[in-house]
Amino acid sequence: RNGGEMTNRIGAMSRDDATRRVMKTIALKSPPVQLPYTAEDGTKPLVVALPAELISDVISRVVSVGGHSNIAIAFATNFYLIVIDSGGRKKGDAEMEVTQDISMGMFLLKLQQHPTQRIRLRFKNIEAEAPATQQELEYA
Repeated sequence: RNGGEMTNRIGAMSRDDATRRVMKTIALKSPPVQLPYTAEDGTKPLVVALPAELISDVISRVVSVGGHSNIAIAFATNFYLIVIDSGGRKKGDAEMEVTQDISMGMFLLKLQQHPTQRIRLRFKNIEAEAPATQQELEYA
């Protein structure tokens, strides 16, 4: 890593900038943005990631918010919503495995190439799953 520079910045958009844009869109968009995952306590955890961030770094943040979260992958003009579950609660029904620590942009490409398949992530000390759903949204 380049002192965190690649993880936190792509071009002129930092993760903080991306978070502000995503949160503004969720708050103001009409019709309202529906986050796909709701926790048992009724909250809707959200982790914002940039396309160049490694999936292991994003999963660490997912674990810090309870292990299951909505993920917004923020690009310059739009973002994609996906869900990642680091609890591995649905063992056995993943149809595809990712065994390398890839960028979130590459992971999104894999999801788009296999739109009906649940994907298991298994590398380093990580085991997580992503259901075969994604939603593309433009910023408000």
